[in-house]
Amino acid sequence: MNNGASSLFVACDNNNIEIVNILLENKADINKSTDVGESPLLKACKTNRIEIVKLLIDYMADINKSTDNGATPLLVACANNDLKVVNLLLDNKADINRCLHDGLSPLIVACLNQNADIVKVLVDNMADINQCTYCGRSPLCIASEKNGIEVVKVLLANKADINKCDDDGASPLFIACQMNYLELVKFLLENKPDINKCMNTGASPLFIAVQEKHTEVVKCLLDHKADINKCVDTGESPLHVACKNNDIVLVNILLSNKADANSCKKSGASPLFTVCQENFLEIAKVLLNNKADIDKCMDSGASPLFVACQNNHIKIVRLLLENKADIDKCMNNGASPLCVACQNNHIKIVRLLLENKADIYKCMNNGASSLFVACENNNIEIVNILLENKADINKSTDLGESPLFRACMRNHVVTVKVLLNNKADMNKCVDGGKSPLFMACENNNKAIVRVLLHNKADINMCSNNGASPLFVACQKNRIEIIQVLLENKADIHKCTYDGASPLFIACKNNHLEVVNILLDNKSDVNKCLVNGTSPLLIACQNNHREIVELLLGNESDINKCNANGASPLFVAFMMNNKDIVKILEENGADCYYVLTIMRQLLAATNKEILYEREIYDQSGHK
Repeated sequence: MNNGASSLFVACDNNNIEIVNILLENKADINKSTDVGESPLLKACKTNRIEIVKLLIDYMADINKSTDNGATPLLVACANNDLKVVNLLLDNKADINRCLHDGLSPLIVACLNQNADIVKVLVDNMADINQCTYCGRSPLCIASEKNGIEVVKVLLANKADINKCDDDGASPLFIACQMNYLELVKFLLENKPDINKCMNTGASPLFIAVQEKHTEVVKCLLDHKADINKCVDTGESPLHVACKNNDIVLVNILLSNKADANSCKKSGASPLFTVCQENFLEIAKVLLNNKADIDKCMDSGASPLFVACQNNHIKIVRLLLENKADIDKCMNNGASPLCVACQNNHIKIVRLLLENKADIYKCMNNGASSLFVACENNNIEIVNILLENKADINKSTDLGESPLFRACMRNHVVTVKVLLNNKADMNKCVDGGKSPLFMACENNNKAIVRVLLHNKADINMCSNNGASPLFVACQKNRIEIIQVLLENKADIHKCTYDGASPLFIACKNNHLEVVNILLDNKSDVNKCLVNGTSPLLIACQNNHREIVELLLGNESDINKCNANGASPLFVAFMMNNKDIVKILEENGADCYYVLTIMRQLLAATNKEILYEREIYDQSGHK
């Protein structure tokens, strides 16, 4: 046949014993297998043909001939639950421990089928009772997984290793607890297993029973003195997992059995922290009644009260405050419960904390106050609440940022108005010297600029490098802001410490419309840097043709040189800005000066060439 089946194989499959006899008498190949390795004997075992099995054995069939995946006649008979064939094969010396390629032995197959009779026969015939699959599962593990209590009894009666674990570390008891097989758990416990034998993750039988909410199994394990505080590798205890599952019944059972109410995970999270984080109010009450440490913090410094405030769990917050939680207990970064409530806009919690005397002046390690955080996040109602409670309106961070400055930086117009209405210092600068007005100009927020100017902000207050609000607006091409500043009498000639005027920076950055506005407002067209660089010279250097034309049309000094003696024409020539050279020449730039400089450069270059040639000749070259 196409599948390699011989006539003998077909006769066995069809249960035709007479033809089988004839073929065997005529010396048919008794072990001839199909393409997948099935022999006539295996086929007979597979189809429960016991008479044919006997006949083939009598004719000396290979009793252990296996298929390509390792299946033997005995294994197939076990899989088919055929006790008679199993006995017949064993009587004829079948290899009792020969396995499939994945490690399944005849005994394991019988355990999978929960066939206690075949298991007993195999064990009586010296099957390896602890032989495992390739993933480490023993016959007892398999039987426990299938809840085959009768098979388990046979295995244990024959000294199966009750603590033998699979590759993940799961013991028979662990498996039974995980599957909620209460009667099997009880039977295993009668046989004295290691009740605390853990998985590779550190999970004990008790831990898994709690995790899976198997209450009766948990009670049974505790009655047998299971370690109630044994934790997984992350430090999570059975009580932790019961709290996380919001299982108040198991929480009460564990606590009544002396579970450690303050056992922490490796992150430092206690059971109380977990239930406060998850808003499990009733369990929080139970834990507090059992002396849970109300101020026990995570490694980050977060307390139960902090996390309840962070997540807006107001009932939990009330409970904790009633039980005298430290209201000002801070994170490692200095953030207090009040600070995080302000950050997350939890208005009711902010009010509750302030009613309970939370320290309104407590700052983070970087100096940020609760008011600062509320302003940063534009939580206007909270800003008002804090100000009503006398928060320091000008308290700055370590970098000098005030609440008003941060509100301006974040473009929070209404918050800015609230702060100004409460007399915030509008000229308080950060360490770099930037004022709130400077920041609003830089951010192009016209509304905030108008509000600040209406409240008499210093329009010319400069940063540490001397840059004014008008300067930064010109630098960033903020047209509307520039117009507002000029309407409010900003000093159009206020320069940075290196002498850069608003006009200079606009010319440098090619902001044509800004240059027009500044010139219309009588900006000094020849105001130079400390090194003598004029607006015209920088425009020539950067090849800004339209700005050059505009400056020349406004009486810019065409021959004004920098400290090195370079004129606009010279710079344009050296930068190869041909169009600008032409414009300057047409407007009467001094060409003679440029030619003089070029001759000097050429003479210096020729002198260097002559010197190099002299050295070359002296070396003996012709």
